[in-house]
Amino acid sequence: MCDGTVVPRGGARAARRCERPHVGVLGKPVPWCFASAGCPAQARPPAGVLYGGRPRLPDGVGSRDSSSRGRPPCVAAMPDSWDKDVYPEPPRRTPAPSPQTSLPNPITYFTKAFDFLVDRPVTLVREFIEQQHAKNRYYYYHREFRRVPDITECKEKDVLCMFEAEMQWRRDYKVDQEIVNIIQERLKACQQREGESHRQNCAKELEQFAQVAKAYQDRYHDLGAHYSARKCLAKQKQRMLAERKAAKEAAAA
Repeated sequence: MCDGTVVPRGGARAARRCERPHVGVLGKPVPWCFASAGCPAQARPPAGVLYGGRPRLPDGVGSRDSSSRGRPPCVAAMPDSWDKDVYPEPPRRTPAPSPQTSLPNPITYFTKAFDFLVDRPVTLVREFIEQQHAKNRYYYYHREFRRVPDITECKEKDVLCMFEAEMQWRRDYKVDQEIVNIIQERLKACQQREGESHRQNCAKELEQFAQVAKAYQDRYHDLGAHYSARKCLAKQKQRMLAERKAAKEAAAA
């Protein structure tokens, strides 16, 4: 065999095969030696190490008897560690991306130019203004509007009273919108907090939202884009007439 012992039949061919190493996937010579009962233990590579593009099997697995025909040849003693030039060790960490071209990245220059030309000047101006405001601090307060008569209390030719009533109605309309939004946010927060049990634990918030939504819909629904206090008053009059008609029909029935 390849370690100097007597070569059985087919030994000349095996000897020539041992002298002519196999070329691996990277173009470098790799010895011809696999698991075989005829190969000595010191001539076998470690289990699981690749030689010649095929894995080396452990002893007793996939081996054939030395007298079997077509027995693969073996070579001299192999080192304990594999050839890292032929089969390099895989990286343990993700390698940093290497640039495929030597040209500079235009995004880097654009980012630096934006930082120097736009971001830094604006930041400096803002810091200067904040320093000046800190020296002369101005305190803001919520303005409280005096309640004025409703549009139903204004006279027919009193334009100033109608204007004040219109502005008051628009402020009340915005306040009612915020009230509906706050109640809805409370209901959503309760449903998110309770999960599957929101029907039982959020019954109070649900009932409150239903009442507020119904009151808002009765007063401001179907006013259109050009809403005003006059249109809201006309809507309330139509709703009142419909309720009286429904009450009379129910009493007659």
